[in-house]
Amino acid sequence: KKLVENPNVKVDPNELTPYEAETLFHGRVGHRLEQANDAVRSVDKEIAAAEVSLKNPNLRKDIDKYLVAKHAPERNAIHGEGAAGMTNDEAASIVEELGKNKEVVALSKKVKELNDQTLDILHNSQVIDDDMYRTLRETYKEHIPLNRVFEESDDMGQVLVGRGFDVRGSGVKRAKGSNLEVADVMTNITANLEQAIVRAEKNRVNLSTLKFARENKNLGLFTEVKPKVIGRNIDFKQGK
Repeated sequence: KKLVENPNVKVDPNELTPYEAETLFHGRVGHRLEQANDAVRSVDKEIAAAEVSLKNPNLRKDIDKYLVAKHAPERNAIHGEGAAGMTNDEAASIVEELGKNKEVVALSKKVKELNDQTLDILHNSQVIDDDMYRTLRETYKEHIPLNRVFEESDDMGQVLVGRGFDVRGSGVKRAKGSNLEVADVMTNITANLEQAIVRAEKNRVNLSTLKFARENKNLGLFTEVKPKVIGRNIDFKQGK
């Protein structure tokens, strides 16, 4: 705050200073999380109401199964047959069966739209670049998160807590096959959406700081260190 008041320091009047960006961070996160949770609750209420009206207590599980089955072939194609927890034949059978249920299809679409927001948020905040965004969109058009049920000590849900404004990772985790039970899809989507919002808003502060540092190299206060390129090609099947 004191630094930007120095008359010799360059400050873009149309951009937030790092201090202003950090000050607004908490309010922006709170507001966006509230909006996201309202959207999740709205879809959740629709599913609950449909369970009652249709007298189908398994509707939520059917939606999960349908979404996983639609995503399974594209995941299996990259990581091997069964990587999504089911084979392509099993997935096709589920899609054919549950695809006849109009409520399952309509509600699955709304759940999927919630999930799509996560990638958009990360892209719009420059946490992931255009290339990664296009790759994920084109490779996993039917993507839904297959986070697994882990012991509490293995839960990565708190990855953002207590790390200041460190967003060195994109939050997009490498997919791996597993025989463990798939967690509730809506729970996974909600957790990912919340984490994406926090990560995106942290990156706003980081981008503001980076711009300020680049425009004030003469101060001798900042050193920009660029990471070395480890690899240029992505080989999904080999995990590279």
